[in-house]
Amino acid sequence: MDKVISDLVEELELSDNEKKFLSIPDYANTAAANQANIISNFYLSKSLQKISDGIINSNKKAAAENHRLSKMGLILTSALVFVGITQVVAIINNVYIWVIYAIFILAGVSVIRSELKK
Repeated sequence: MDKVISDLVEELELSDNEKKFLSIPDYANTAAANQANIISNFYLSKSLQKISDGIINSNKKAAAENHRLSKMGLILTSALVFVGITQVVAIINNVYIWVIYAIFILAGVSVIRSELKK
């Protein structure tokens, strides 16, 4: 291999098995063309591997963030349910107080009427 090809092989960090492909002759092409073809195929496959690894990592990060946000949504929804229940209890309590108040007023009015009739 000449210097340019050996530099490319080192840059691609080819395994020993991958380097063996460079020594397989292709009789339809010259040795240099064959090596260039093999190296370009390795470069393409290594580039695609890096790209797919990057996509996989970004998808994992997105899934983790989605999981975190869904937990936060569950907590906030639970808080809203608690606030709603508290409001219902407060309204029922308020209505109860007004009913008691109305009963006392009506009882007072009836006592006053009975006193006025005497």
